[in-house]
Amino acid sequence: MNYQNRDDLYLYFKKVIDDEVAKLAVQLQKDIDELKQEAQVTIEKELQEQQDVIIDVTKLEIERDHHFKIAKLQREKDLEIMSVRRELLDKLFDQLESELLKFRASKEYTPWLENKIKQYNMNDFKLVEIEKDDAIASTLLKGDHLKLTDGLIGGFIAYTKDGKNIIDQSLKNRIRDAKEWFYDNAKWFSDVEAK
Repeated sequence: MNYQNRDDLYLYFKKVIDDEVAKLAVQLQKDIDELKQEAQVTIEKELQEQQDVIIDVTKLEIERDHHFKIAKLQREKDLEIMSVRRELLDKLFDQLESELLKFRASKEYTPWLENKIKQYNMNDFKLVEIEKDDAIASTLLKGDHLKLTDGLIGGFIAYTKDGKNIIDQSLKNRIRDAKEWFYDNAKWFSDVEAK
């Protein structure tokens, strides 16, 4: 390295410095590109995570709304079913009352009522209620202690003299017994309970 003058030395150092600067510039550009790539990956990852969170929240909101709608529809259907069941029960017990009125008008009613009366000493009762338009009961149960009532359908209700006991042999009581039995034994609700 023999440099003749300062200009040669200057050019030499300038060339070395320029080469080093060029290498540094290339390395810096490479580092910048890597940092940009890392930043872009990080940003994309954060955006994806935010998007996933938004999707999950939206999904939960949609599912919640869906469950509320299903629950509302289920309640509406349950009320509708209850209403239909109530109508059917009313028809059933109206039909039962109609059949009991037919029974009271039939020839089987007199022996049935006689059999019920024979089970008790009617002198032990201070009051006996019968249906006001039940001619057979009026004929079979005579006396001052007889009270004509509306709504018994047929049969009688007897009250003991001591007031401690009531004997209810009315056909209306048979309807009450039938309703009680039905509510205790009907399997109408087993399908709902199984769900």
